Amino acid sequence: MDQQLKVLEDDCSAYRQLIDSLKEKYSNADIASYKQTLRNLKDEERALKAQFDQLCLEEERLDAELMEKRTCLEEKTEEEARMWLQFRDNHRKLLSIDERTRKADAELRYAAEQHRRLANTNALDLVFHIWTDPSDGMIGEINGFRLGRLPDRLVDWPEINAAWGQLVLLLDVLMKRVNVKQDNFKLITMGSHSSIEYKRSSGEEVKYALFASGSWKPFGNNNMDNGIMAYLQCYEVLRTALQKQNPRFEIPHRIIKDCILHGTMEYSVKMLLNKEERWTKAMKLLLTNLRTTMVQIIAVRPIAL
Repeated sequence: MDQQLKVLEDDCSAYRQLIDSLKEKYSNADIASYKQTLRNLKDEERALKAQFDQLCLEEERLDAELMEKRTCLEEKTEEEARMWLQFRDNHRKLLSIDERTRKADAELRYAAEQHRRLANTNALDLVFHIWTDPSDGMIGEINGFRLGRLPDRLVDWPEINAAWGQLVLLLDVLMKRVNVKQDNFKLITMGSHSSIEYKRSSGEEVKYALFASGSWKPFGNNNMDNGIMAYLQCYEVLRTALQKQNPRFEIPHRIIKDCILHGTMEYSVKMLLNKEERWTKAMKLLLTNLRTTMVQIIAVRPIAL
């Protein structure tokens, strides 16, 4: 007990010494200055606290804004992804359209070239191909049918009838192309049995056949001769109409009555009492005139494609 009391007394003595030392040390201190400093520090503390609170509010605002920006960025990223998908899809469609366009352009160029070729093609010449027998140059042909007969080239009636059927059809087409009409004659196109009807002033109708059959001896067929003469009259109507449209138009071989001229030579289109060679020559000259007429009509009235 005494020991504890002694310890306490020693402690009290030490505290008194410390207090005396502090009083001696700070006896000359400016208490008012310290108080003012303390007040200043407290004011600064309040200001810093207010600034801190303001910064906390600003941080919250910035966090909210950052969150909003992140959300917007995510939306923009998703939209960008969708736009890229749409871009790739549109690009693929564009490539497909471009390919189809190039294909369509190629087809259009091909069609235009075909149209140009067709426009430059004599369509009537394709349908009614007139040419001369290449082996001897004597017998004329139309669409492969020979119109003539020679002693060494015996052409039968069926082929000649077919050739005349083509001539009647050609003349009918040419007259319709230039809108030429005739009152007395009517072309009857019936292939190998074609004919021409003639209406007399009395009103009587007569039919002239442009086909025949039977023997060639003696050479001649009066009924068919009438048909050929009627054909020449119909052709003369067409030639006259074309010459009115174009005064410079001339056929290569003039026709006088039943004869076709070649230079100073005359060749009759009649078969009766005629020689096979001369009649064949007359048919060739007639085909030449028809070909020239066909070319003239195509030049004046091209076929629309």
